[in-house]
Amino acid sequence: MGIPLPNDCMTRLTRSVRVPDILLPAGVKLGVAGSVPTFVGHYWLTGTPGVQGQRTAVLDFGAGKDGPLVAYRWSGEDQLVNQNIVFTEA
Repeated sequence: MGIPLPNDCMTRLTRSVRVPDILLPAGVKLGVAGSVPTFVGHYWLTGTPGVQGQRTAVLDFGAGKDGPLVAYRWSGEDQLVNQNIVFTEA
């Protein structure tokens, strides 16, 4: 059983708590453990969406700030390919 919260609790929390923007250094390679593909968000990349490695794809290109909404059409393949990235025009 949870603790009841005021109706405006999340509004107050989002006003008072902010995760700082931290830029990734140029050339950073996102890694994965094992053979399972990893889809990552929260980075708001720019440019043309595409995979970052054989098993890694960042899907966050700032749809919340007029960027494209990006998705990957995964069909069980071992290696991710750019042809399976789909996105809206920004």
